[in-house]
Amino acid sequence: MSMDKTNALLRRAENVLASGTNTESKSFKRFVKGVSPLFITHGQGAHVYDVEGNKYVDTIGSLGANLLGHAHPAVNQAIQEQLSR
Repeated sequence: MSMDKTNALLRRAENVLASGTNTESKSFKRFVKGVSPLFITHGQGAHVYDVEGNKYVDTIGSLGANLLGHAHPAVNQAIQEQLSR
């Protein structure tokens, strides 16, 4: 599994953020390198995708319960309807 994009982003983050993160509870130091995603591009349902294109089950739940998962279609539609108002 390639980690080129992840490693480049981690070096950049460590140069501009204290400890390389702005949320210590999600710090890369808490997770096993190569097993957990360090940089997530998006989520869908119970899954998140990293910058390398790998798919993971989101066991972190975005700092709390995420009952409907990421990008739930009904929630997205309700948001779009409100934005168009």
